[in-house]
Formats: sequence, C-alpha cells, structure tokens
Amino acid sequence: MQQHDVGAHDFQKKEEDHCNSMRFTLLTNIHPSLRKVGVETTITKPSGTPGRIDMLVSVPLQKQLFVLEWKSIQIDYIKIGSGSRLKRADVLADIPNASEVLDLKFRSDKFRVGQTIKEWILNEPKDGKGHSPQQQLRDYAQSREIKKWKKDGYTITSVLVVIVGSRHVLLWNLAGDKLDASPRLALE
Repeated sequence: MQQHDVGAHDFQKKEEDHCNSMRFTLLTNIHPSLRKVGVETTITKPSGTPGRIDMLVSVPLQKQLFVLEWKSIQIDYIKIGSGSRLKRADVLADIPNASEVLDLKFRSDKFRVGQTIKEWILNEPKDGKGHSPQQQLRDYAQSREIKKWKKDGYTITSVLVVIVGSRHVLLWNLAGDKLDASPRLALE
C-alpha cells in the first residue's frame, strides 16, 4: 500500500478500493483451501434489515469463516503533521503502534471532527443516525447468514479492518458483542 499510494489521488481511496485490492491479492495468490472469497455479500441483520458485509473468506478444509468489515480514513481527514499529503503520510507511517494510531483525531470531516479514531470506531453517533464501525461489524456477525455458517460447524472470526491514511492497516477482532481490548496494526 505504501509503495502504491504515493500520488495525490491515491490518498483519496475509499473502503471499496482497498477491499478490492485485498480481494485481488487473495485471488491471485490463492491457496487451495480458500474456496470462496466474497465481496459485498448481502446479509440480514438481527434487526431484520438488509446489510452488506465487505468481505467473507471461507476456508472449508479448516471450517473457518472470516467476516471482514472495511473502513478507510483518508489522510486529509487526519490531524497529523503539516505539508503535503505525502509528508503527512510519512509522519503517519512512523507511528509504531495501534494505540497511537487510535489516538489520532479527525479534522476537516463533517461528521467526525474532533473525535479520535478510537471514539469513532467504538461510540454510537450522538444523533442516533448510523452506526459505529463496531456496531456495524457486530450486526453483520450476528446476521442470519453468519449464524448458519456457525451452525454448520464453522469457526467465525469477525475483524474490523481500518485503512488509516494509506499507511497503516488496523485490525480489530470482535469478541462477543464488543471489539477486543487489543487492536493491532498489520505487521505489528
């Protein structure tokens, strides 16, 4: 990601772009045990309303299913450093751990300005509209379709994947109804 996201337009990628890149990577380097990689899979949430999981990866030989919800925070919306996008991205790339990344604040964002990344992920919106990324992943993990996989004997691993400024990939597993206490950066 760091090698490819260096141009001005690269820093404006959205969840779909990063999710599609990961899907392409999985499919081009596919292991025989990965039989199904589905992007934007329709599910029925516990509320009975429809939803769309960003990526499902099943590993039939090991009876495992990975439920991945992707979020992307563009560098322009992160309060970090000064200068060009690339200079700010370099400052971001030097942050060594997940807790420091989670403490970064939003700027110039209509809905999240002043919040930390962690607050945005965990807290429900004050206006009651929409859902936090944590709630969204929880709803997907509790959907009728995912419960069917579990009933069929699959171990379900639900993960929130947050691309931060095209420089970090934050991974946070869902443990029951809440994200676990220890998010991590990819390669950490």
